Amino acid sequence: MSQYREEWYCAVDFAVKYKKYIVFKNLDLYLYLIMQSQWWDVVDGVAVWLVGVALKGHPGLSRSLKTWIRDQNLWIRRTALLTQLQYKRDTDFELLSELILQVADEKEFFIRKAVGWTLRQYSYTDAEAVVQFVTDHSDQLSRLSVTEALKALKRRGYFAQQNP
Repeated sequence: MSQYREEWYCAVDFAVKYKKYIVFKNLDLYLYLIMQSQWWDVVDGVAVWLVGVALKGHPGLSRSLKTWIRDQNLWIRRTALLTQLQYKRDTDFELLSELILQVADEKEFFIRKAVGWTLRQYSYTDAEAVVQFVTDHSDQLSRLSVTEALKALKRRGYFAQQNP
C-alpha cells in the first residue's frame, strides 16, 4: 500500500484517466482504497471521481449511500455525502438532504465540513433549495456546515438580491 499521499494522488488521477473502467462492480475496491488511505484529500478524490462516477445513474446509488451514512468509519460516511458532489442537476437532493440530517448532530469536523461543501456545491445548481434547507434545519446544522453551505451564495451577492 502507498506510504505517501502523492502516490495516492497519482493512482486516483490514473484511474480517472480511464473512465470506462470506473464502474459499479468496482465499488468494493473504491471503498477499500478509502479505508486504506484514511486521508481526507485521498478520500475526497476517490469519493467524487471514482465512487461518484461509478454510482451516477445507477439504481444502487440510494441504497449504497443510505448504508454508508451509518457506517462506523467517518471516511465512509464522508464518502456518502460527497458522492454526488459533481452531479449538478442530476443530484438527488432529497437523498442528499436525508443523508445530511442523519449526520447533522455529529461533532466530527470532516463530516461537518462535507455537509457544508455538498450544500455549497449544490447551491450553484439550486440556490433556493439550499437556502430553504439551511433555513428549515438551522437548529440541527453546525455553524461550520451553515457557513460552508452559504459561502458561495454570499460571495455572489445572493442575499442582497433577495432583500432589495
